[in-house]
Amino acid sequence: VINLLVFLSMILSTLKYERDENFYKFAAFMFLGVFFVQLIFLSMGMLIASLSRNYKKSGNMAVGMVMITFLISSLIDMVKDLDFLKYLTPFKYFNAADILENTSLDPLFIVISILIILMGMVGTVIIYPKRDLDI
Repeated sequence: VINLLVFLSMILSTLKYERDENFYKFAAFMFLGVFFVQLIFLSMGMLIASLSRNYKKSGNMAVGMVMITFLISSLIDMVKDLDFLKYLTPFKYFNAADILENTSLDPLFIVISILIILMGMVGTVIIYPKRDLDI
């Protein structure tokens, strides 16, 4: 809902400007890419929480996962020879420059994203009911 509100407010705030013919398509793909990345981190965070016995540590582990993937993304930007690592970080899946150039999302990264999301959600549904809470 928040993504939809941000998308609509962005569209409304740009109405007074002259937009390129592909502006709306680019904006929609950008927000879709952001939504995929959010779902990836949500599903992985839920999986980490279901695997962890201590609820306090699971939050730290999830934040650590986000930070590590962000650092990998930054390293790729600094060292072009590390481009092969782009498959390990969702921050590289939906690059704004690529979306602007192609006016589409990369199908490979869509498939990878869906597989990661499904893995996290299915793993959570299977593991969480068996979880023994440490209170």
